[in-house]
Amino acid sequence: MSMNKTGNMQKFHYGLTSKQVEERKQSGLVNYEVKPKFKTKKQILISNVFTYFNILNFLLALCVLCVGSIKNVFFIGVVVCNAVIGVIQEIKAMNTIKKLSIVSQPKVTVIRDDKKQVIDVYDLVLDDDMILESGCQIAADAIVKNGEVEVDESLITGESDLILKKHGDKLISGSVVVSGNCVAQVENIGKNTYVSQILIDAGQYKDTRNKSEIMSYINKLVKIVSIVIGPVGVLRFYKEYFILNNNLQNSVIFTVASVIGMIPEGITLLTSITLMIGVIKLSKLKVLTQDLFSLETLAKVDVLCLDKTGTLTRGDIEVNEVILVDETYQRGDIENFIGHFCKCTEDKGATIDGLKKFFSNKLSDVELWKVESRVPFSSARKWSGVNFFNGFNVVVGAPEILLKDAIKDYDVVKSYAQQGKRLLAIGLSNEKLILDKVPNMKLLAFVVMSDKIRDNAIQTIDFFKKQGVEIKIISGDNATSVARIAKMVNLNGSDKYVDASLLADKDAIIDGIAKYNVFGRTTPRQKKEIINAYQKSGYTVGMVGDGVNDILALKDADCSIAMANGSDAAKQISKFVLLDCDFKHVPTMLNEGRRVINNIMRAASMFLIKNIYSFALSIILLFFAQSYPFMPVQLTLIGALTIGMPSFCLVLEENSVPIKSNFFKRVFYNAMPPALAIIVNIFFINIINNYLACFSQIEISTIAVVLTGFCNLMELTKISKPLNFKHKFIMLFF
Repeated sequence: MSMNKTGNMQKFHYGLTSKQVEERKQSGLVNYEVKPKFKTKKQILISNVFTYFNILNFLLALCVLCVGSIKNVFFIGVVVCNAVIGVIQEIKAMNTIKKLSIVSQPKVTVIRDDKKQVIDVYDLVLDDDMILESGCQIAADAIVKNGEVEVDESLITGESDLILKKHGDKLISGSVVVSGNCVAQVENIGKNTYVSQILIDAGQYKDTRNKSEIMSYINKLVKIVSIVIGPVGVLRFYKEYFILNNNLQNSVIFTVASVIGMIPEGITLLTSITLMIGVIKLSKLKVLTQDLFSLETLAKVDVLCLDKTGTLTRGDIEVNEVILVDETYQRGDIENFIGHFCKCTEDKGATIDGLKKFFSNKLSDVELWKVESRVPFSSARKWSGVNFFNGFNVVVGAPEILLKDAIKDYDVVKSYAQQGKRLLAIGLSNEKLILDKVPNMKLLAFVVMSDKIRDNAIQTIDFFKKQGVEIKIISGDNATSVARIAKMVNLNGSDKYVDASLLADKDAIIDGIAKYNVFGRTTPRQKKEIINAYQKSGYTVGMVGDGVNDILALKDADCSIAMANGSDAAKQISKFVLLDCDFKHVPTMLNEGRRVINNIMRAASMFLIKNIYSFALSIILLFFAQSYPFMPVQLTLIGALTIGMPSFCLVLEENSVPIKSNFFKRVFYNAMPPALAIIVNIFFINIINNYLACFSQIEISTIAVVLTGFCNLMELTKISKPLNFKHKFIMLFF
């Protein structure tokens, strides 16, 4: 490929042929993920069946079988059911996510057989020629062959400065094209890419975004039980067989009962299945959930930051008016300047699309307009331009940036901004436009543009206000215009707005979040710093965005939501993707996250009751001349009828109450009273029997089962309030 005198890319005359692509695929020179995104069905089966606690349960069942007590092996049925349900639900969730992921899967444009082709990034082969433009996330290490791009490597290297890449420069996989376009030849693929080598050198991949409080506490519980279960089991058997002189069968049965009661497999299964059901429900709304436990962070969001364009507004920007400033040129001349700029710029986005639609038929003297060079738009610069050989260097951008202090001389800027309109300054420069310098220009005109508010934006904002979620708007547009849009959607504190260019450092931003609800003219780095400032203030922060300028903020947010029509990088970094690009789904997502976590929280306390009293009795009874009061078959019945089945009914209910912090404290607080009551009941029974000697061991076990079941049902009644018809039915049935 070569560049003609106008600077436009001519027809592609090279790129791999289909035969060369096939040869590379057969040689294994094809791009692929370092870690597969989805488990295979075999891996799902293995991960659900061959768990530590499942294996332990099977060994305990084998011990009971060896002493000839078949009825006490029924507890293994619960384990089998848990595994089957887990496998079915995970496969269903995986298939659902996989179907949605196909829609959202990143693509790349390549040149093959002298034609442009759009392929999956994992179908890239070595030496492929990729066409890269603004918003693309680079899928493989490459070398620029033609054109120029500015890239943001901060997601990979941590450096926030934009880097200009020209012919012969290397592009790092995982970095993002911020402006410009180029053709780049793939140099490294798969495990040989820069990012893959980092992952390999690190030894394993760690998803720092997944900070699940629920799984953290469950894992701690599992770890504690794993440590104590062996020694307690050995001591329990020694006590039953050698001290209490029970026969081998009873010693094994009571020991097994004490051990299986401590195993917390119910909480783990409940959590996984409930989260998977939540993912499946969201998929019906065309919401792709890319991280299972992101539902937890979504449920806790108390500050939601929004980009304006494409979120509160439709994103279809149109020209309303052209306001002439310079009388040297007539309207037709200025419209001609803008028209040629639109024809020759390589910028992408809603704004340039709106300009092209309005000015595309206003061109004249085409042969006089030959491109010398371009300065592409970036969210950091907030302007772009085209240098023409005829000496007319056309500049288009934000008035605040291009006019600098002179903006105060133009009341029209403030006037239209207060109406929620977007203004672009149009100018000519005698100097050649370059990347790192704001041009000195002669202002010709302002172009007034607007974007329609989404039909459901007001209702959506009202929902969040009622739910106690604070809404903040962070936009790259003029602060006054953004504030006007905020007022139109009834945002609280819409009059509290600031031009982020006035927030000089992180300290100013920290002060700013306490004063303002609307931030205009924010750079990508400032968006990230605003997110970080809210987090440092103790908030759980959600971010909704779609552009390259949102990537850093999306990456750092506790919960990130991207639009499917946004940049590849934004979609890849986010935990949720709105496949139909409709902001109205976010309230439903929040409610679903709250439903899942609230129901897990209340049902988990039921499972924890058994773990607490089993753990306590197993240890305490080592110091008393009493056998363990339960048999495995009894614990199975108690667990199934008063804990398992009712809990799985409750987790499907609607529950959008705001999430309270400290999962473990609340669950433990709810579980401790009934667990203590059960422990006291059992000691009370044994004390009576020690004095009166009126009960046999079987009768003691029966009484213990009845009292334990009663305590569980009391707790079930408590967590089921208010007692509607469904809850009463559960109480009576179980």
